[in-house]
Amino acid sequence: MSLLNNNAGANGHPLACVGHILPLHPGDFVDAQTDGVHLLTTTVRYEVGRGVLQELGDAQIQIRSNKLYTSCHHVALICSAVTGRTVLLNHSPRNGTYMNSSDIPLSTNTSIRLEDGDIIHLGPPCDSYTGSFVYRRIFSDV
Repeated sequence: MSLLNNNAGANGHPLACVGHILPLHPGDFVDAQTDGVHLLTTTVRYEVGRGVLQELGDAQIQIRSNKLYTSCHHVALICSAVTGRTVLLNHSPRNGTYMNSSDIPLSTNTSIRLEDGDIIHLGPPCDSYTGSFVYRRIFSDV
């Protein structure tokens, strides 16, 4: 098991700037039964005005108690270019958690199975969002 992050080694590609693209492997999945798993770590940047990018630092998404949590106060979106499905994680400003609000519920015994072309967006809930990332590997340790 290895976390694909900014320091990825020989088996992974670094997650670089906004728009950096990494292919997913068919069958990669996020398993909602696995508590405490870091699904991804990357540096999040977003446009603050006229093309200026502001770096927010490392953003981590975790599964805890069958809910997705993130260390950034930003909208996270998982969408599939293959199937058209979308998982939208809404921000709760009181505690910084992102609750699943799509037609793919994150609950016990539920997995989000990723396919080639799936995209994970990290960005603020506003029109200035400029980046999307396609991740090669999202893992669980089960």
